[in-house]
Amino acid sequence: MNIEKDVSVNRHDLEFEWVRQASTYHFYLVKHAEANQQREEDKDALDQVVARLYDEKRADLGDKVTETAIKRAIEMEPEYRSVVEQAKQYDHKINLLSAAIKAMEHKKTVLENLTKLHLSNWYAEPTGQSKEDREREEAASRKSHAEGLENSLGGGSGKPPRRLGKVGK
Repeated sequence: MNIEKDVSVNRHDLEFEWVRQASTYHFYLVKHAEANQQREEDKDALDQVVARLYDEKRADLGDKVTETAIKRAIEMEPEYRSVVEQAKQYDHKINLLSAAIKAMEHKKTVLENLTKLHLSNWYAEPTGQSKEDREREEAASRKSHAEGLENSLGGGSGKPPRRLGKVGK
């Protein structure tokens, strides 16, 4: 179980990500259910330990003892503390698995959005003119510009070129 790896997305292999999404999500749901079941079993075990220890402490401490004193005596027992600690560990595991499930739901949304982007050619190469077409168009544009300059300066008409005024002084 490696949640970091399981929630990561390789946007270059969406097919693989979609195939593994369902099984990975199912894996975490099953683990979460198992942890919940174990936690419920721990609660039952804790209730049984408390009931048995209550009877023992009531008998050991006598009739004049308060409920608070019995409760404190039970909480001091290693068996009680062991069952409580185990229940805390399962609570923590349940919280981690809940976070993993939420992360897998977010991953599904990411996969959906990446798939939409892929289908709309978001990551496609730019389309349009080929390099040769662009070069041919640029050459034609330069030639046309040069001819226009030559004509405006009187170069191709047999007339002397127009003189441009001096810039500056």
